[in-house]
Amino acid sequence: MTRRERLVVLAVVLAGIALRVWILRSPQGALNADESYTGLQAMEILRGDVPVVFEGQAYTAVPESYLFAPFVWVFGAHIVALKLLPTLLWAITAVLVYRALRPMVANSWAMVGASFVWLAPGASMVMSMRAYEGYASGMLVMVTAALTARWSLRRERPDARESAIVGALVGLLVYIHPMFVAVVIPIALVPAWTRRRSARHWWLPALAGAVLVNVPFIAWNMRNDWASLEQPTTGVDSPATRLARFFTELMPRALGLRDFDGHWTFGPAVGPVVGVVLVTVVVMGALTLWRRGRADRVFVVPVVVAWPIMSLFGNLEYVADGRYGMIVLPFVIVNLVVGASVLVRRVAGTAFTPMVVAIALWVAVLVVPWAATNLGGTVDDPNADVRGLVTRLEDADITRVAGNFWWVLPVEFASDQRIRTEVVGNPYVVRLPESHRIVAAADDNEVAFVFDAADEDLDRLRLPVESYERQVVGRAVLYVPRTA
Repeated sequence: MTRRERLVVLAVVLAGIALRVWILRSPQGALNADESYTGLQAMEILRGDVPVVFEGQAYTAVPESYLFAPFVWVFGAHIVALKLLPTLLWAITAVLVYRALRPMVANSWAMVGASFVWLAPGASMVMSMRAYEGYASGMLVMVTAALTARWSLRRERPDARESAIVGALVGLLVYIHPMFVAVVIPIALVPAWTRRRSARHWWLPALAGAVLVNVPFIAWNMRNDWASLEQPTTGVDSPATRLARFFTELMPRALGLRDFDGHWTFGPAVGPVVGVVLVTVVVMGALTLWRRGRADRVFVVPVVVAWPIMSLFGNLEYVADGRYGMIVLPFVIVNLVVGASVLVRRVAGTAFTPMVVAIALWVAVLVVPWAATNLGGTVDDPNADVRGLVTRLEDADITRVAGNFWWVLPVEFASDQRIRTEVVGNPYVVRLPESHRIVAAADDNEVAFVFDAADEDLDRLRLPVESYERQVVGRAVLYVPRTA
């Protein structure tokens, strides 16, 4: 790496940090209930709980909670630290994408690919700071699985140990989150076809590795009537409609071409044109890698095969925040970078200039315009409402709260579980059974209620409404028993 390249890498790292500081200071930096569960489950792990699946959502593992538990043990609950956990996993994924590209393109272009991951475009940048179970960790394992599969395919004959590692990684990926089945199948397809006649050195060790890492998951399912096979929704749209929306709604959001509300960042005339250009370059990269041979095809097949598999999952029709774009984003970036390198191969000058231009275009077109529109102005504390609720409750000496799912879990996490919570109303999702039991058993005069200001579900109150003092805390409404 030259001195100038090191300076570019430093600039990219600092730019990524600056963008994430912007998010933390924007309304998008607010902690939501699903992220709170990640932190709260980490606390339960420290108490001796050994969860196999996501509580109340039996088809997802909880890797982020296990990773976050040591931090909670040392420092306690911190919102910013929780949000930095997925950021760290994205940074590692960026390094892995560099490793994936290094045999395919020049070193400078491999750094471009890593920069594209770290400087994630559009809604993907916000997702890089969402501490959702199985998302950032799953993306990291996904790229690792593809790298390992390519590594194993570089041998003329399969090695049983390498085959077992590939099988273990793809098996782990299915366990982490079923949405990754869409890439597990194409990642495994290339070595499975190439080694189709090698039962001893490919099929048996690969299947053994996949089963071994899933022993806890399989045992849990056997005890719970295979609950993980049930999707929480079958979806409203048909697979064909979902497939179309991946290209018109999901990926434009994930790549910074559409806002959260669906509007094109550059307008309906320019936005689709930029999208077509990106697709064209990705196709060029895919064709180039396909011609290179079987090993590099591990990074091509997912960008072709994943989409129809994704369309079979009803849950994936949700496109508003672009989260499911993570399933294919690293593979899109790998093929995009290879295609871009082919386009500029004959450009005069060193590889350094195209590197700078590519990163600058990425930031100027896909990162900054979207961020300026969707992140909004900075605020002193995007979690001020949650912290305000905790302060009001502690001032009233209240340690038991029931109410809206989207409020009570952040309150419990922000209080470091000094305040225990129970979910009532809609959505009725019990993520923390122990907290639920504690609050359900508490005296009615000791339980406060919190609702969203747009949905004061007063029928859920345990006492007559006049028995509470109503307090407005930002976007939340708090009902504190007058006897507290």
